[in-house]
This record gives sequence, structure tokens and C-alpha cells, in this order.
Amino acid sequence: MEKGCPSQETKARLFIEARKYADILAIFNRMDQEGYLAMLQPVIENILRRESEYTIQELRKYQHSCSPAEQFDTIDHFVNNSQIFKKNLVLITNLIIEDVLHQIICEVNSSPNPP
Repeated sequence: MEKGCPSQETKARLFIEARKYADILAIFNRMDQEGYLAMLQPVIENILRRESEYTIQELRKYQHSCSPAEQFDTIDHFVNNSQIFKKNLVLITNLIIEDVLHQIICEVNSSPNPP
């Protein structure tokens, strides 16, 4: 094997990983055609808007409690808090997805004629 060139095994693994990303477009199109994206968008937007309103309200309360000498950048804190919330929302969503998939797998497994 030539130095610096990936092995056949590495190429095969990379190909498998790359195919996963190619599947995103097909899944996205199917979700769009079924109307799932149209259902998800307002739910996610509602969650994020409500959380943003709450975060800004709390940050403003904190800002008013600070002394005038303290430098408190509300926008910077808002961006940081929003990123933390986003990461946690993704984790929570993944847990819900895993739980639903587990339920479906159990149902398929217990069905008299599994696929």
C-alpha cells in the first residue's frame, strides 16, 4: 500500500459513511412529501420562541439587578443560553426518538409475522 493512501477497508468505511449523508436528501424529500416538515416547523419554532422570550425576560431581570459598574452583555448571554438550550433540545429529541423506535422494534418483534 502506498504511503498516505487509504486502504480498501478505509475506503469502504468512508463510502458507507458518505452514503449515510446521501440518504438525508431522500429522507428530507419523503418527510416533506408526507407533510412532516410542515408539522415540525411550527412546533420547533414555538418551542424556540417561547424559550427565547423566557431567557430574555430572565436576563433582563438579572441585568437590572447588576450594579451600573458591571458590564452585562445581554445579547452575548442570550446567544450562549440559546446554544445551550438548542443542544439540550437536540438531546431530548434524540431520547424521544430512541424511545419511540424501541417501542416500534418491540411491536415488530412481538408481531406474529415480523418482516
